[in-house]
Amino acid sequence: MVWHGGFTVYGGFLFAGTAGIWYVRKHRLDGWQVADVLAPALALGIAVGRLGCLASGDSYGKVTDAPWAITFTDPRSMAPMGLPLHPTQIYAVIGALFVFILLGYWYHRKRFKGGLFLIFMMAYAVERSFVEIFRNDPRGVYLNGLVSTSQIISLFVFLAGIWLYLKKSREQQAHLRISNSL
Repeated sequence: MVWHGGFTVYGGFLFAGTAGIWYVRKHRLDGWQVADVLAPALALGIAVGRLGCLASGDSYGKVTDAPWAITFTDPRSMAPMGLPLHPTQIYAVIGALFVFILLGYWYHRKRFKGGLFLIFMMAYAVERSFVEIFRNDPRGVYLNGLVSTSQIISLFVFLAGIWLYLKKSREQQAHLRISNSL
């Protein structure tokens, strides 16, 4: 019953990441290089996927009086009908496109393999946490509704991204020092 939703981007990342790691190892590919190539496509894919959320009423926002509110009228929609809601799906599309543009900027500026993917991880975590502020669909909330499950996951993804970026950056600097001393 996929039309009732329940799929999440983070769940998709977990499944795709596991399958991707298996494929990379099986074919003896450079995993960080593959991740860098995939990062812009992931951002663009999220933007397109959120358009699907808009079409089905999934990932809907809180009631608002903002002039750009959207109102769902189709009874098959997952969103509540007849209420002006934050267009969180559109916020997410804009955010994912911003991440895509950011990755385009950093594409030729990356310092090490995996750097682009790690920037994607951190930027997407921030974008997702921001959009979550305006969402109102059932997705798990804590601290009396202040924090969603996706925001908690985003925090860990962001921290892991920072840790890995700093680790790989130090490794690259050590490698350059060794290369320069030879």
